[in-house]
Amino acid sequence: MLIPTGKLEKMKITSFSAPEMGAGDKVDEFEVYINPENYSQEYKIEYNKEQGDGTSSPPLKFTRMPPQEMSFEFLFDRTGALPDSPVRPRGVMPDIEFLKKMTYDFNGDIHRPPYLFIAWGELEFKCVLAGLNIQYKLFRPDGTPIRAVVRGTFKQFTDEELRTLEENTNSPDLTHIRVVKSGDTLPLMAKRIYGDSKYYLDVARVNHLTSIHQLEPGKELIFPPLEK
Repeated sequence: MLIPTGKLEKMKITSFSAPEMGAGDKVDEFEVYINPENYSQEYKIEYNKEQGDGTSSPPLKFTRMPPQEMSFEFLFDRTGALPDSPVRPRGVMPDIEFLKKMTYDFNGDIHRPPYLFIAWGELEFKCVLAGLNIQYKLFRPDGTPIRAVVRGTFKQFTDEELRTLEENTNSPDLTHIRVVKSGDTLPLMAKRIYGDSKYYLDVARVNHLTSIHQLEPGKELIFPPLEK
């Protein structure tokens, strides 16, 4: 996204009532008063660390890639020092309440907190709120907070169908349905799902196959979960 010369583009957080995030699903929008000085991105890979009998160290077997997380710090200031953030009788409390309502509060219509979209320059992030940490920094003599720093952590959101396609999850603990492609063999398909081709006879039995040597392209096969 190109930013016109001399124009300050501010970060926006938009809340939606549906994961598709269509125009009709928009609930509200929040534009920060001051853009964050920095933000962090966190990527993780999870491994199964179960140790087998008689082994000195556990093999690291890939299990999944959790959603990406991003963290931002937002400054709220009602001291009058910021031109776009004038003094208010209740200080920063209305700002905090609005941000909390838009990102955190339970939505009774969808029975969950809202879906969020963060946009800032080239950053576009579909997510849900993972947590808010609010630190009040400055107060009036009567205790009204007039400056606060809010740290928000957001977890990447992808609808279930797209997430499955992206991760190509092949957990042996789940039932899978696969479509036979040209060149597929039952041992090869079992190897992809279970990590071991020896289960191909179990798959043949579950699918009532009369021949394991000639698979019909386009045919759907069921791969049941492994018994432990």
